[in-house]
Amino acid sequence: MKIDKQEILKDLIKQLEKDTGFDNTSNLEIDDLNLLVEKLRTDLGCFLKKTASQNHIKFMNIIYRVDIPQSKLEKIKTDENYFESLAEMVLNRIFQKILTMLIYKSKDNKST
Repeated sequence: MKIDKQEILKDLIKQLEKDTGFDNTSNLEIDDLNLLVEKLRTDLGCFLKKTASQNHIKFMNIIYRVDIPQSKLEKIKTDENYFESLAEMVLNRIFQKILTMLIYKSKDNKST
């Protein structure tokens, strides 16, 4: 299975928008993949912080939808960069979802 980083990134952003409501299409113009991921993490951290302060129920629904375990939230509770750490967890979890979907999609294509 060949992995196209750009395609995975587009899928990640699409899933991120679906799971969190975070619209990040402006960052798609960045060519450097590492810079784009860093900007995505920072912007998502700001979005989560704003959402948590304005609508805690919506914030908790996002955490539930993305499937971040309470135990992991407890580990970063005292982190001074709480929302950036949380954003990294969200991105990692969505990345796991994307890879899982790609693996099963690849298996389906091989069996047909």
